[in-house]
Amino acid sequence: MANLNSTITLIGTRLAKIGNEFIFYGPTPDCGDCKLKNTCNNLEPGNKYKITGVRNGQVHACAVHDTGVYAVEVIPAPTTALVESKMVFNGSKKNRPDA
Repeated sequence: MANLNSTITLIGTRLAKIGNEFIFYGPTPDCGDCKLKNTCNNLEPGNKYKITGVRNGQVHACAVHDTGVYAVEVIPAPTTALVESKMVFNGSKKNRPDA
């Protein structure tokens, strides 16, 4: 059964394994004319995701993944970071110069 917080997206058949985590970096130029680009690129760029389910259905052709893509269910994955203890307090959020 699908998690209520999960999102359906497409990922390469070799990567489509429950428990795998990945960071979505956004679409590539090869995605331009693909009819499935809205399903593949429905995640937030820069965020980390965990695969919670693989839909055993049709393999879809893909210009990026040589063996095609499967539909998978993903949820946002926690990100682990190393921060100096003197910079941390409840509710803190360090300002990044690139943000």
